[in-house]
Amino acid sequence: MSGKDIIVALVTPFDQKGNINEKVLKELIEYNIEEGATGFFVGGSSGEGPLLSNDERMLLFELSKKYSQDKMMIANVSSLNTDEAIKLAKYAKNVGYDFVASTAPYFYIHQMKDVANYFIDIMDESGIQMIIYNFPKLSKFTFDLENKHIIKLLNHPKMYGVKHTNYDLYELERFSRINKNLKIFNGYDEIYLSTLSLNVDGAIGSTFNFLSKHFVKISEHYVNGNYEEALHIQNEMNAIMDVLIEVGLIPGIKYALSLYGFDCGKPRRPFKELRAEDKMKVDFILKDYIKEEK
Repeated sequence: MSGKDIIVALVTPFDQKGNINEKVLKELIEYNIEEGATGFFVGGSSGEGPLLSNDERMLLFELSKKYSQDKMMIANVSSLNTDEAIKLAKYAKNVGYDFVASTAPYFYIHQMKDVANYFIDIMDESGIQMIIYNFPKLSKFTFDLENKHIIKLLNHPKMYGVKHTNYDLYELERFSRINKNLKIFNGYDEIYLSTLSLNVDGAIGSTFNFLSKHFVKISEHYVNGNYEEALHIQNEMNAIMDVLIEVGLIPGIKYALSLYGFDCGKPRRPFKELRAEDKMKVDFILKDYIKEEK
């Protein structure tokens, strides 16, 4: 084993009525545990978390934990509202999560001190360990890693780590330099191999829903010094990612999962189901992997 965590940014399956599909959720979690996943990131962007009501988010936390065995479980509690994030964090802790995650509060423009206090308030009032979900493309917020309030935040006793969903690898390295005890997880599947050279602790990825074992292999090859083999797999994963991004990442992943036997339902509007020509592109890029599964 590589010692690196491969954490699935879990898709939220829906039934025909648009409700969370517990049966498929259970099957998807169990499948990924068999494939080598070490944990699950629940209710994130891949799980359409921002499109769920708070009641749905809490139900998703509970159901995912129910079937996760002893794996690492991270609940995304991102919110514009600190009190709402604290409520979600307390709920996640009560149902057995060890970690929560959040982006910086988006939409409004906040000062560094206010963003730092958002995270600190969640940790102090819920008592649960925090992972910063650093996703500047989504949150439109860039952490000033020289700001005293951000440095204080990163050294908070409940601050566990960073999910670095950013192509800036210098920033990734700076997070770990500020606090060497932080666990750093890569958040962009397509650069996972590159981040291993910076000694990340693992990755949290959306394509891991159906490709987790391939990222486990990247980790193992890298740790064992088989760099060409690791690069070959990463290149294959990136070819798949290129197609998913082209057709629409969330609808694309849900359609790909249907090819593996997991009916995750329609994505929430305003996402749309894939067109026939887009499905053909996904069919083509995955044909060899699906044959391997069967």
